[in-house]
Amino acid sequence: MSLVVVLLVAGAVFIYVRASRKARQAWLARLDLPGLWHWQQGEGELALSGQLSKGTFVLRDGQTESSGTWRVDGTKIVLRGQDFEQVLDVHFFKAGNIGLEDEKGQRRVYVKETSNVVPLKRH
Repeated sequence: MSLVVVLLVAGAVFIYVRASRKARQAWLARLDLPGLWHWQQGEGELALSGQLSKGTFVLRDGQTESSGTWRVDGTKIVLRGQDFEQVLDVHFFKAGNIGLEDEKGQRRVYVKETSNVVPLKRH
């Protein structure tokens, strides 16, 4: 009897983990972060390259430019440069439109640049 309970619990955990992983992959695919994002209300852009959940970035804000690596951690994106680290909450509005909110509560809305080029192979 105890073996049946252990097998049921193990099966439930397996199903939960698999469903969580699929949901995360679907959310990352909807976000579609790699690409060029323009700050909607100013002279700034965020270029993300790499996979759906990590890669490299270049952040241009007026005259300032920062670069480094980025990764998604839960519902946050972590930007790590040579001399800084910034953790931003990701707010998904619709495809190609996200908000990034810093620790101080300042939110910037970014719009993804679209192109007519269709990638033949996804990384």
